[in-house]
Amino acid sequence: MDGDNITIRIAMEEDVPSLVTLLTQLTTMSRDTAVSTFRRLKLYPDYNVYIGLTQDRVVGTFGLMIMDNIGHNGAPIAVVENVVVDSGSRRQGIGRKMLTFAAATARQKQCYKMILASNVRLTESHQFYESLGFAKQGYAFSLDL
Repeated sequence: MDGDNITIRIAMEEDVPSLVTLLTQLTTMSRDTAVSTFRRLKLYPDYNVYIGLTQDRVVGTFGLMIMDNIGHNGAPIAVVENVVVDSGSRRQGIGRKMLTFAAATARQKQCYKMILASNVRLTESHQFYESLGFAKQGYAFSLDL
């Protein structure tokens, strides 16, 4: 399998069990919470969860939000979240294809930049993002609530 054999599409509610399987490789997520969150996300004006499929099997996911912006002359910003490729399918071009798709979508929607945050411990992921042209820029701050 390689990235050329991957189909990317917007996730539907029936994909939630597969999303939970993937996301639990990154974080904790129950099926019930995932379903209710997925339904709420569908109400956002330009937020989509995407899945990468090969032979009808979900092997990757990411979220893409296009956010309006009062700065930069009103040009929107693309925010990528929850990038996960199934642990048994990594290093086959799937993540590259998903993020290339995300960037093309952001360009089509005239975003001036696409950002993502990553845990400081995920150094392999950082190398991957840099190979795609992402640059470390500034600092990300978070406040646990």
